[in-house]
Amino acid sequence: MILQEATETIYQGYLQKNFNIVKKEFIYTKKSISWFIDSERTTTFYKKSLKILKPYLKECKTILDIGCGVGSFSIELAKMGFHTTAIDKFPLVIESLVERKRQMKLENLTPLNISFEDFEFNNKYDIILASYMMGLINENTIDDILKNTNKHLVLILPYKRIKNDFSISELYDELEIDIGNLEQSNYIDIINILDKKNIKYDIEIFKSEFGQSFKNFEEAILFIYHYFNVPKKNLRIVIDWLKRKLIIKDNLYYLPNVKESAIIII
Repeated sequence: MILQEATETIYQGYLQKNFNIVKKEFIYTKKSISWFIDSERTTTFYKKSLKILKPYLKECKTILDIGCGVGSFSIELAKMGFHTTAIDKFPLVIESLVERKRQMKLENLTPLNISFEDFEFNNKYDIILASYMMGLINENTIDDILKNTNKHLVLILPYKRIKNDFSISELYDELEIDIGNLEQSNYIDIINILDKKNIKYDIEIFKSEFGQSFKNFEEAILFIYHYFNVPKKNLRIVIDWLKRKLIIKDNLYYLPNVKESAIIII
C-alpha cells in the first residue's frame, strides 16, 4: 500500500462543509468514538496503567471512573471483576459504552450519562479513577473526592506542559503557529496541590504507544482537523506533514504517538 496523493481540490469542499468553525472545546462525535475504540487494539496505555495500579487494587471491589469516555478503563476493570461505575457528560460515549457492555455481557459495569459536577455520591468507592481529566481535580474539589474514596484516588495526567500528541508541535512549527497554544495542565499542577495540603501520594511516570489507525488518507486529515486548531487554508502543509508522518501498519494508515503520562495514587 502506498500513501495516496492528496490535493486541496479533493478535500477542501469537505472540510469547508464539516469544519466551518474550528473546534476549541473537546467534543465526541461518532467518528471520534470509533477512533478511540480502534486505538484500543494498538495502544499500550491501558495495559501499562493497570499494571502500575494492580498492587493498589488489592481488597478493592468498587470503582468509579470519572470522565470514562469510550470506557476503555471501565471495561478492563469490569473484566477483572470490579463493580465499576462509569460516568461521562457526553451522551454519545455512554450510548456506545452501554452497547459494548451488552455485547460483552458485563453486568458489573454501570455506565451513567452525567457530569461529575452533577453526580451525587450515594456511597463511597474503593477506587476513584480520573484519567486525563485536567481541571476537574483542583483545590476546591480534591477534599470532597477523597471523602468519597475508601482506599485510593487515582489520577492519570499528562507529563509534559506542552501537548505534543502525534508530534503535533512539529506541524505547528511548520504552520508558524505559537506552540503556546498547545499548553495544558499537567501532573505538576496536582503535585503542587497535594504538597500544599500535605497529602501523601505515590507517583510513577511512564510512556506508552497511543497512535491512531485510519482506513484511508482522508480520514487522517479529518482527525487532525478534529483535534487541533489548524487553519483550513493550510491544508496543503497538513497533507505534506501527514505524508511524512504516516506509516503502514496492519494494512492501515497509522499515525504513531508516544504518550508520556504520570499516574498519581493518593
